[in-house]
Amino acid sequence: HSGQACISPSLPAPQTIAYIVINLNGAAMLEDLFHSFERTNRHAAYDLIIVDHGSEDGSLELCEAWKSRLNLTLLARGQNHSFSASNNYGVQHTNADVVVFLNNDIVLAHDITPGLLAPFADPDVGMVGMKLYDRRPEGALERSPIQHLGVHFNDYKRSQPIAAFETRYAPQLEYIAEDMWDVPAVTGAIMACRRTEFEDLGGFDEGYFYGLEDVDLCLKYRLHRSQKIICNNQIGAYHVRAYSRS
Repeated sequence: HSGQACISPSLPAPQTIAYIVINLNGAAMLEDLFHSFERTNRHAAYDLIIVDHGSEDGSLELCEAWKSRLNLTLLARGQNHSFSASNNYGVQHTNADVVVFLNNDIVLAHDITPGLLAPFADPDVGMVGMKLYDRRPEGALERSPIQHLGVHFNDYKRSQPIAAFETRYAPQLEYIAEDMWDVPAVTGAIMACRRTEFEDLGGFDEGYFYGLEDVDLCLKYRLHRSQKIICNNQIGAYHVRAYSRS
């Protein structure tokens, strides 16, 4: 990593934002997400796009019921697809300035939209993620273990391949745990980018079914656009790790 990011605003902050959520039989998680979004969101110009993979647990009915309370669009695909394919599909259904890929197993504790949009005032920023906590609904956010401060890579050794891992909190990272950080990549559990740049890069690589497509995309931003990947640790949310994978 390259240490703390130096954000030098030079463009107007984006105004419209679309959250894209893939779902398969996750009605209980979706309801928690919807309630938390309704409670915390203060940004009027948003879309909430649910891409459903053939759920049979009442997810479709739940989404229909929430249309009167949230600016929600339901895209029912009828069967399971890859993470890459359905996120690419969701982007095709919005004209928002910024798209956010959001897992259905996220629960929001405060309004994250300003913190996701603000870094894009810097044209050198390509992707924005955020701090994630292990989910402890009964406790305060700041008392939950930190799960994600960005994605890093292990030190290369001849005896093992290079591997990506999510960086959890450690005492030596205290200085960055409440700040913005320039990192190699961020997790696809929640990651934001400008829609036009995402489309210019060809979106997620659909050769991946589930896993590492998020890291691959971040590396494309670095390689092909020479842009930074920012983990904004000034904002945070709960994440039930691997729920959506199962």
